[in-house]
Amino acid sequence: MNCASYLIPVPKQLMRSRYAAFVLGNVDYLLKTWHPDTRPKDFKLGRARWLGLTILHADGNTVHFLAAFHSGNKGMLLEETSRFVCMDQHWRYVDGDCTVTPIKRNAPCFCGSQEKYKRCCGKADISHPIPPQSTNTALRIHSRRRRFIEDMGSR
Repeated sequence: MNCASYLIPVPKQLMRSRYAAFVLGNVDYLLKTWHPDTRPKDFKLGRARWLGLTILHADGNTVHFLAAFHSGNKGMLLEETSRFVCMDQHWRYVDGDCTVTPIKRNAPCFCGSQEKYKRCCGKADISHPIPPQSTNTALRIHSRRRRFIEDMGSR
């Protein structure tokens, strides 16, 4: 079994692509990259607006990351150590140990604005649009992956 030769050669890249799927609302991709033994039968995305992803450490089949999101009127920080397994030459997300905590008001905003969270996405009235850095990154990843798949299919 050689997962390195598949489209996504390491769990760290699969984690990034799954984050992009959360940003883009691509439930089909999330389910396809989930291990069948742990895949939920009735998975639905919430209404969170994703602000950013930071990979803290990746080693073997685990990835430790932070993902910030805005849900309702609260900024939240998901910290998770995800586990992946190579199955049929594909990496699959198995599960993870996670905690979700509020984003501290004086923390840098994860949206990429260079502002403090309280002065950006943490404002009580966030009628301003969230800067598109997270979405743009997700779209770039998605676009590169699609071009790679198209290139592989034409060979």
